[in-house]
Amino acid sequence: MATQNSKPFRVAIIGAGIGGLALAVSLTRFIPEGAIQVDIYEQMHEIKEIGAGIFCWPRTWGILQRLGLSEALERLLDPDRKPDTAERTLIMKVIKSDRKESVKVLDFYKNGKPSSYHRADMQKTMLDSLPSSVGIHLAHRIVSYDEHDDKVIMNFENRLRRNAIYSLQLTRLPDQVESINPVWSGSVMYRSLIDASKLREKYPNHISFEEPIQFIGVGKTIVSYPIVHGRYINFAANVTDYRRKEPV
Repeated sequence: MATQNSKPFRVAIIGAGIGGLALAVSLTRFIPEGAIQVDIYEQMHEIKEIGAGIFCWPRTWGILQRLGLSEALERLLDPDRKPDTAERTLIMKVIKSDRKESVKVLDFYKNGKPSSYHRADMQKTMLDSLPSSVGIHLAHRIVSYDEHDDKVIMNFENRLRRNAIYSLQLTRLPDQVESINPVWSGSVMYRSLIDASKLREKYPNHISFEEPIQFIGVGKTIVSYPIVHGRYINFAANVTDYRRKEPV
């Protein structure tokens, strides 16, 4: 880390998604000001309100509290949907739905009440909490990087300037983890948000308006739950074919 007479330790975060922003919030909250310089590089021209819903479990909520984000996030929730770490709560209704007549499998209860958000709301809350010292560089797409014993050089394409390449040199820390060879599981997830008012026009009593539901079948599942004060239904469909597992 930086001493009184040295430059701040520089950290480059690639991507302004939930993971990148959470890392930036953590670093700036727990490391003394002036000891570190954080810069975020995002390939998009603007940080848009895209994405589906996020289910936040009590353990995650505890982390968000430590990061100082819980107060702002609670304002996005209805009073009866605020997280509770002790209350025994219905987490998910599970229904077998790959036949003509659906069959209820179970009601899954757990101690601890989760909360749900629109990804864009979570993203904006994290952005708003960052100090002004954090640099956010839009339209910067990483195109290559070179690792050396003591440094890493990253090359970015500036998408606002044709053919402009920007290079950034950082100190390299010793490797702390072993490299892995990832394998694709054979699963594909399709995610979207459904306008609840349009769904209500056609199915006014649909069970997805009130509770988290998981519809299951052989190699296929659909999860739905309401977010943003019930204005949207988060939709996530998963299709798995284990015969298609292969190295990435």
